[in-house]
Amino acid sequence: MRQLDRQKQLARFEMVKWMMLWQHFLVLSPSYELARRFRAGDLDGSESLPSDFDNVLAVYDDLGEAKFSQFGDWWMRNRYRNFGFAGDKVPSITRLGVVSDKDATDLGQAAADYINGDWSEQGQPAAIIAAIPAGLAKAQVMRQLSALLDELPKTANSRQHDANAKYALFGAKLHRDSVKRYRDVLGVRARHPKATLWQVGAMARFSRQYRGIRSSKDGTFEDRKNLKELTSRALNRGRMIAENAARGIFPSYVKCEHALPMDYPHIERLRLEAMAARLARREPV
Repeated sequence: MRQLDRQKQLARFEMVKWMMLWQHFLVLSPSYELARRFRAGDLDGSESLPSDFDNVLAVYDDLGEAKFSQFGDWWMRNRYRNFGFAGDKVPSITRLGVVSDKDATDLGQAAADYINGDWSEQGQPAAIIAAIPAGLAKAQVMRQLSALLDELPKTANSRQHDANAKYALFGAKLHRDSVKRYRDVLGVRARHPKATLWQVGAMARFSRQYRGIRSSKDGTFEDRKNLKELTSRALNRGRMIAENAARGIFPSYVKCEHALPMDYPHIERLRLEAMAARLARREPV
């Protein structure tokens, strides 16, 4: 099976990293959590829903539940249908086997293996499953296959997912490392609710300039004040990224008019649940 060239592989790898961040921010979003609870029938009526909740619900209905440490399942559900991911292999003809009166029962397994293997790795292109009698002349085979291909709709091609992607990255101004730092600051705040802002920034190692600060004995008062302001801005930007992500816009910290306050205790509960699940499976934390 011919692989994609290295440049395309790197581009796809970069896209997967961005999608992983998108999924992480959906986990952090209070609006997205409300959408999950709403669809699950878990709201009691006392919740304050954002006025654009229908938009959040529409995104939730498309992208589904997001959980810590479960990116793979989420990505498999969404990579073709919603993100137009083109696949890791170049589409090509796949041999499912040879049918005779003795081995016809193997067809079902061969088709299932193709669907779960090559077809998925090629980006789920439209594909014809045909039975070709071995006794036909090659010219006859080519004519009949050509006729079958002509019967396919014009829109059925190997790049249909790229063309029909419902969600795409917003703009190109934010650097991925910066977005990761905003995510990390939110996580540290959830783990340390009583820490001061400059302490949160220090634990998250948010600013290279102030990474030497570990305690009130490090740096100057002005340094800690500056780190406090940077951390406050980072927390707000992280919140905007999470709430915009819940509305299908990522990555962007443009002010979200209907953003809800972060639910840090909930985020910490999710993290601890994910950690416990990993430990139960004996996976590295």
